[in-house]
Amino acid sequence: LSCVGGNRLELLSGFWSPADEPFSIFYCDVASACPGGEPGSCSAKRSTESLGCSSCVSGYRERNDGSCQACEGWDFLWMPSAALFVLLFLASIYALAATERSATQLRSTLLGVLTISQVVTLLQYLTVMDSMSVQWPDPLDRILQSMAVLAFDIDRLEVSCFMGLAATINFSIRLFMVLGLFEVLLIIHLLMVFLR
Repeated sequence: LSCVGGNRLELLSGFWSPADEPFSIFYCDVASACPGGEPGSCSAKRSTESLGCSSCVSGYRERNDGSCQACEGWDFLWMPSAALFVLLFLASIYALAATERSATQLRSTLLGVLTISQVVTLLQYLTVMDSMSVQWPDPLDRILQSMAVLAFDIDRLEVSCFMGLAATINFSIRLFMVLGLFEVLLIIHLLMVFLR
């Protein structure tokens, strides 16, 4: 922070503050997103509504280097594809569990749930590796980035191509995503009971 003179403040590069509260200064995770200067200013295509210029404006997605790029054809397919995959996966698991005999159902269901939970936990450990400041070689980097969805990182689904999310809404979605999956299972159960 530097005082230019009079009532004007100027932020250093890598720091951000809202225009209406210039003395609330935040460090930017992506230093290139905060060019400094007047309070409330962000780099090109960065949302001034997001805390610390942390997200791109709607219709743009964040690239690996921290800049914002216009969304293209495939970027719009990630979120609907992931939602459809989760819905079909949960419906098929429910259908398999509902058709088993009751004598073997408990043991095989328990084994299946334990196996899936162990695999998801292992893949979530791998997503921690992606958050490290290490330049991974290309095939490993792409694999780690694709597994970030298992850590409920919805930014990997290119949500910003559909709508810009504030950091608090993004965090809330990540926090309540497991409850949302249980609600989907409940809806699937009610549909199966109703259709019988």
